[in-house]
Amino acid sequence: MRGRRATYPSVAVLPDLRLFGPADALVRASGSADLLVVGRGEARTSRGLGGVAHAVAHHTRCPLLLAPRH
Repeated sequence: MRGRRATYPSVAVLPDLRLFGPADALVRASGSADLLVVGRGEARTSRGLGGVAHAVAHHTRCPLLLAPRH
């Protein structure tokens, strides 16, 4: 994240590590976020999303941006 913080110094980034798994941590974080950005990893479902992105897309509590891998 250090490189992105240097490139975009006006964007607040709050790292948060939880032990409930990545999808659950992102959904919980979305409760207090203005925007959730999730990278799209390797597609493992018929909809073209990985498991984490798919779960977050269905349960997020704020606007979601699914960033393409490339």
